[in-house]
Amino acid sequence: RAPEMRYRLLETVREYAQEKLRGAQELEAIRSQHLEWFMKLAERAEPELKGSNQKRWLEKLEQERNNLRAALAWSLEGGLVEQGVRMMAAVWRFWHLHGPLSEGRQWAEAMLAASSTTVPADVKSKALTCVGIMASLQGDYVRARSLLQENLTLVRELGNPKTLAAALHNLGLIVYSQGDYEAARPLFEESLAIEQELGDQHTMTLTLSSLGMIAHYQGDYAKARELLEHSLQLFRQLGDKERIANLLSNLGQVADAQGDYATARSLYEESLAIKHELRDNRGIAVMLNNLGSTALYQGDYETARARLQESLALFREVGSKQGLIYSLEGLAAVASARGQPERALTLFGEAEALREAVRAPLTPAERAGYEHRVSAARSRLSEKASDAAWAEGRAMTLEQAIEYALEQKL
Repeated sequence: RAPEMRYRLLETVREYAQEKLRGAQELEAIRSQHLEWFMKLAERAEPELKGSNQKRWLEKLEQERNNLRAALAWSLEGGLVEQGVRMMAAVWRFWHLHGPLSEGRQWAEAMLAASSTTVPADVKSKALTCVGIMASLQGDYVRARSLLQENLTLVRELGNPKTLAAALHNLGLIVYSQGDYEAARPLFEESLAIEQELGDQHTMTLTLSSLGMIAHYQGDYAKARELLEHSLQLFRQLGDKERIANLLSNLGQVADAQGDYATARSLYEESLAIKHELRDNRGIAVMLNNLGSTALYQGDYETARARLQESLALFREVGSKQGLIYSLEGLAAVASARGQPERALTLFGEAEALREAVRAPLTPAERAGYEHRVSAARSRLSEKASDAAWAEGRAMTLEQAIEYALEQKL
């Protein structure tokens, strides 16, 4: 297929044309038409961003990034908030996968603020969902949970089963991410019952995979593997590469928990290849973090350090505080294993402060391993020295902690 031809204007020519349009009082009409066109493009892209054409549509949206920005800006300036919300809700996944996530969230937050009283309830629901999901991807669980709970209340009043199933699932993911599995499970189960009634295979598969991860974190590895492998098979049939990569990662976590590190590494590497293909920097960072953790379990501390530092730098770039926590804790564990207890405790202290800031407690499955690694580091120092190192980490700014973690200390 021949490449699509695109035309560009010199900036001076563009500014001249814009002034002529403004003088002829046509600029507002042209910008509104531009917004309408790109809103429709975004809505055409939405289903494609979850299917086998995902990569092609991500590249198409990347080409149109400045047009998307211009259209969103006009929706705010011109009072066309409903179109802007619909557009942002359709393509938030683009900012998730291609970044920067911080920019996507800024647009989404602006749309939500502008939609408080000026849009129908179903459009307001889209705005709440969009900001809630993007906030969660940045590790801002407090705001995410508040918004998605508000959305669930609104959606129950609207009475649309498909929208209700999605709202339940989205809130369940936040509750689950905070380690509250007993509260998350009924949200997923209610969502699954609606999806089964609707025959919605895609979202049903997502919910099954979420229930699989709850089983994993609660130590039921056989149930977790059964649910995750079934979900992976369905997503392979659907051709959803992003979800395939995520399921491979989830199965890798189950293999890690069972001590099958060779299988875990193979699953993570397959997932990483797909993340690279999609140019999903956040996903790449997650896979590097997972590979670093597996190397740590295998005693390959140099590989573990390198992978975890790569993941930390990428998590900083995409603005994921949740990811930063895992990378900092992983590097702390590496430092402890390499006989650097003071460095380990400084990193653990910063990770603890960050967990408290975003209200992301350790999960029950994570706690035992975490406490063992902290105790191992503390046992090599006096109580006074241990407390001082921990306090130093807690007192660091986030940027100071990242720079400290990226130092390649032997």
